[in-house]
Amino acid sequence: MTTAARIALGTAQFGLDYGITNRTGVLSERAACAVLARAREVGIQWLDTAAAYGKAELVLGRMAAPGSGFRICTKVVTARDAADTVRAAQSQFEASLGRLGRERVDVLMIHDAQQLLGADGAALHRWLAAQKEAGRALAIGASVYDGAEALALTARFALDWIQIPLNVLDQRALVDGTLAQLAARGVSIQARSALLQGLLLADPQRLPPAFDAARAPLARLRAAAAANGISVLALALTFVASLPEVAHIVLGVESPAQLDECVQALGTSSSSDWRDLACDDPAIVDPRRWPAGVRIAG
Repeated sequence: MTTAARIALGTAQFGLDYGITNRTGVLSERAACAVLARAREVGIQWLDTAAAYGKAELVLGRMAAPGSGFRICTKVVTARDAADTVRAAQSQFEASLGRLGRERVDVLMIHDAQQLLGADGAALHRWLAAQKEAGRALAIGASVYDGAEALALTARFALDWIQIPLNVLDQRALVDGTLAQLAARGVSIQARSALLQGLLLADPQRLPPAFDAARAPLARLRAAAAANGISVLALALTFVASLPEVAHIVLGVESPAQLDECVQALGTSSSSDWRDLACDDPAIVDPRRWPAGVRIAG
């Protein structure tokens, strides 16, 4: 597999003002088209999207049609108070296929793992399996927030894919053995949050007060990158790329130039002691705990 083929291009920015360091906002369709064109040129095959990503699926339907060669992973999520979770999931999936202009997707995921672990989980999994059996999804899976969710799901249900947060600060899934156990169960792993929404690339001296706790971990990343003679971007991406259990690294970018930087960084080597760079503070590594509305300089 080539370096670029290891990337699954994240498309949240195609439909949302996503990322704590995002200064562009929602990408224009012209900018999204340029990113997709460059992704195709460098050999990226996978696109990661979701019904919850605003207009992202619509953009992909216009610019990444079935003949484009791109493979699609999309995710559905239903309201927790939905009267019929399965019917709601079916309705959302039909809408996603319509927006994408496809009869099937390569991977269909449940966006909120807790829905599979809840009272309607068995019925929801049967629905997922039915989509696979019908050929409307070639593989099925779920997006999780931590290893406990991932292992609970794959112990209970047959799933092909798990998408899990993983980066040089957030090494929980590696340290607690989740990656190894998922691989042993035959589950393909997509690592998301490889750059922690861009936080890993931020200047620790320019963080707002709400992120004071991140100054020391980010300073350690900068020192380790300097010691290796590489960029922080290269340090962060080579950590994830060094893990053989990880099939794809989900990366969102705002321009073709950023994508080129990521591809180049993935081809870099590093001899860092990764464990020394880990951070166990959930206030830093879990974006759900970040203060709402805060943006930082990239």
